[in-house]
Amino acid sequence: HQLPEVDLTVLLAFAVHQATGKPTPAERTLTYDDLSQLMATTAEALRAWAKDQADWPAEFRRILSSGILTLNEGFLLADPDTAAKLLRSEYRVIPFDDVNRATELKDLQDWCAGDDKSGLWIWTGPGGTGKTRLMQELGRRLQLQGQGWQAGFLSIPERGERLDDADLRALRQLFASGDKLFLMVDYAETRPALIRELLSLATGSANLREQPVRIVLLAREEGDWWRLSRRKQDEAEVIDNYLRRYQKATVKLAPMFLGVKERRAEFLRSREVFRERVHDRDIEPTEPAWDWEHERFDRVLYIH
Repeated sequence: HQLPEVDLTVLLAFAVHQATGKPTPAERTLTYDDLSQLMATTAEALRAWAKDQADWPAEFRRILSSGILTLNEGFLLADPDTAAKLLRSEYRVIPFDDVNRATELKDLQDWCAGDDKSGLWIWTGPGGTGKTRLMQELGRRLQLQGQGWQAGFLSIPERGERLDDADLRALRQLFASGDKLFLMVDYAETRPALIRELLSLATGSANLREQPVRIVLLAREEGDWWRLSRRKQDEAEVIDNYLRRYQKATVKLAPMFLGVKERRAEFLRSREVFRERVHDRDIEPTEPAWDWEHERFDRVLYIH
């Protein structure tokens, strides 16, 4: 397929050409806002172009048309500059543990398949317990079902107390779509503006959308950030009514491995996977003399 005529390279070259003719250095300098506007224009052109490719599979067009959602697929990323970064969830080096996360995964799948048209669920736990990896896996499976789900983490930056206009339009377009939505917010305690918009859109669309919306907020703990996110709304009473009906009880994600034997076995398994990944098979591995009963190994990241 021929790519759209409008792309970031063309727009940037044109903007630089125009700026070069300005009389003062300040006028000849492109700012963060200038670049953001160029990127927003490019994104709008790409989304419009993607929707016009009628012979593409629906799933492909849906991925292209939703630039604010991501499942952080590691195969789309270049190898990191240090092997330690391979521990990040987006690289998915360690295969997902279906056995030790079977209960949580089933609870989430049942919730998504439920009859309610809307739903919000907060999941908490210290960093490294596997919250992001669990939700990433569920989102991937929902999309592979081919049943019309758009699933992903909302990759929307915040600037001060508000979202950029282009991101806000894209978020509203998601809710206006006819797709099933599984929307995740990582580090929710740091995203007050996004959460306010999500609550407003979820409340307004709860009785209007034919397809379900599921929103998951991930945070270290449920604290003042959640109370303040709810109270800074003009429609606070309406949102409270929505939450009483659609919010599930907050879950604190439990450790995957509690026993010494299980933790050691997981370490040995993950060590072999990483040795294969970094092509380090010739190095003779040693097993560190760690105290596997220590509470830091409640976090599976520390085992890996």
